[in-house]
Amino acid sequence: LDKTKVQPELRIGQKRLAEEVVRFVHGEEKLKEALAVTEALFNGDFSSLSENAFLMLSKTLDTVELSKETLVMDALKETKLASSNREVREFMQANAVFVNGEVVTDTQIQLKDVKIMYEKYIILRRGKKKYALVILKD
Repeated sequence: LDKTKVQPELRIGQKRLAEEVVRFVHGEEKLKEALAVTEALFNGDFSSLSENAFLMLSKTLDTVELSKETLVMDALKETKLASSNREVREFMQANAVFVNGEVVTDTQIQLKDVKIMYEKYIILRRGKKKYALVILKD
């Protein structure tokens, strides 16, 4: 309680309550997965996530299915992270486009040329907080 008064922005009580509810409803394993997903979204590192965690992300993030030949530029528009080629170029020039945690500045790069998780998952991020998931078609 003292920590909450000193640093209310940490939301210690809310986090603890959420953890207990998830543990009670879904079990310890799902809680661990949910915490791993949350941590990945905050630090931008998705390399340690399990394939089940990506399935969990597909239910929370805007998700689209695209071919490996799709340009990252077009994927950003498909996922509504950008509305036009001009906007994509501006975001890329500002180093605000991330693919699986890595900055992408090349407008001509295809999805097959970036790091792919479990041979089919790609996390797109624009800026600090806007995420989308791409699932690659076979």
